[in-house]
Amino acid sequence: MTISPRSVRQSEDLVHHPDEPDGVLAKVAAHSSHRSDSPSGQAGWGLRTLHGQGAARASRSPAESRFGLNPRPLAIQTALFVVLVLFRIALSSSADADDKPPEATATYKHQITGLFSPDRVDDLKETMKHIPEIELVKVDYEKAEVIFRYEPAKAFAGTKPEQIVERFDQILRNESNHTFGVKPLCELPPDKLTTVEIAVGGLDCKGCAFGAYDSIYRLPGVERATVSFKKGQLKAVINPEKVDRIELETALKQRGVEIKPK
Repeated sequence: MTISPRSVRQSEDLVHHPDEPDGVLAKVAAHSSHRSDSPSGQAGWGLRTLHGQGAARASRSPAESRFGLNPRPLAIQTALFVVLVLFRIALSSSADADDKPPEATATYKHQITGLFSPDRVDDLKETMKHIPEIELVKVDYEKAEVIFRYEPAKAFAGTKPEQIVERFDQILRNESNHTFGVKPLCELPPDKLTTVEIAVGGLDCKGCAFGAYDSIYRLPGVERATVSFKKGQLKAVINPEKVDRIELETALKQRGVEIKPK
């Protein structure tokens, strides 16, 4: 088989334009009119056809060649690639965030009113079950101090930090039928406080004991108090500069509590 010089020149002309697939196809179409049934004409046509197919394939991206996609401008392909990468990064960040354990909320100590007897500790724990935003952590019955765990912004939404104790007091009173409350922690050192014990009578139930307690714990200077109706005894820890024994006994009598001789 012989190849005519004209066919060779046509093929070389196509090779000189590898980056112009559309131009190649046009040239192939233009030269197709010169194809003849002669061996040299068939050879020239074959060279032009193969070169046109190769150039078209070379102009396609790997994704287009593999999946048969239509050619896209390079800018669009680049933009799509960037979007896919950013989407994958976002998914990875979200997964990492889900795997992280939630941050533990802080703990706070408050003085609780209403802890006038040991069995009231269980009553407080039961009451706190109805306030899910605040977790009871530990109770110090002797000091009437309780450690709670909560997130202020969630437990007391819209409340200023200096008003949290007051707000907590309102919530706890509502949930306990006003038998528990919250007050600021005692700022006086123990050596500045005095313990007063008063023998009382007429207390034959838990409700009566709470009545005696309620009559004195509101007095200024009373830091905490306990009452035992079984023992017939009331004990109060006070600031002697603000309140004394006489004032305590007066408040008890006004509530109908019997004061026994010393």
